[in-house]
Amino acid sequence: MSAVGGVFRQFRRLGLGTLVLAATVGAPARAQDQGEARTPGQRNLGMMVQAGAWSGFGGGLQVGSREVGLRASVAWTPMIVATTRPFSESELNFYGGLLLAPDLYFRVIRAGPTTDVGAQLGYRYSSLVGHGVGAGCYVQFAIGRSLDAVVSGGILVFPDGEDHLRREEQLPATTGFGFPGPSVNFGLSLAIVLFP
Repeated sequence: MSAVGGVFRQFRRLGLGTLVLAATVGAPARAQDQGEARTPGQRNLGMMVQAGAWSGFGGGLQVGSREVGLRASVAWTPMIVATTRPFSESELNFYGGLLLAPDLYFRVIRAGPTTDVGAQLGYRYSSLVGHGVGAGCYVQFAIGRSLDAVVSGGILVFPDGEDHLRREEQLPATTGFGFPGPSVNFGLSLAIVLFP
């Protein structure tokens, strides 16, 4: 009987220890939830201005929650492309065009009460290189009562980018491309989001 009583006491201590651990670990999460609840204003619809190669230099909207949503923009975008021509060295060329860029985003890590780190996947249409996709990550953090900053970046893939760029810029058919190029490139952007 005493062996059964000893085992029962061990389970009781283990249960008490688990309860204390759960209460200790859960306290910061509850404090973060309360901190997010104290953030004034709505954060479901925002107007963006942005700068950079990921989503261009322009404006757009952010619709959704802090966990998941959509960012869409229309902008002018720069593109730096490594080109090679027969009997010459490779060189970097600068091109610019219009970009339509909707991105689905979802939070992966909540780094603080008003800071999120996540992943994003989006469609791209560029007047320079045609249809494509973008995949990358972002960090979004509050910089004011109704302002957030979003740093986004990732890889951009345009399957017909080389042919499309040759046509649009009237490049010779013998022009070759390296990385970064019109088919595979990368981008980084900074956006400021106003939540009215």
